[in-house]
Amino acid sequence: MLEPTGYGMNFVSGFAGLTMLPVDFNPGTVNATAFAARRADRKVFLIILNKDESQSLSIKLPGAKLQQVLTADSLTAREAHILTGAAAAALVKVAAGSVTIPKSTGASFLVE
Repeated sequence: MLEPTGYGMNFVSGFAGLTMLPVDFNPGTVNATAFAARRADRKVFLIILNKDESQSLSIKLPGAKLQQVLTADSLTAREAHILTGAAAAALVKVAAGSVTIPKSTGASFLVE
């Protein structure tokens, strides 16, 4: 089993070799942050971390395709899970250009 840092490093490994981009991100009252990078195919790899332990984050994100979800029971949990496919889609909702990320959860996306 990975230590918490290992889950985080695995989750952000998609940034390796990419060009980081500035992010204009306003999550309102939700404790969240975002990171973005451009891939060689010009798509943007985006990670949004909802660090809030009491509320979900809902934002407009047109063209986003969910890649992975990093989730744990709390921000201090000793165990986390990286989800893909149907398991990821069941947790992070992507519909009609909007995304909802639950509390204590991170999500990675490809944006065209």
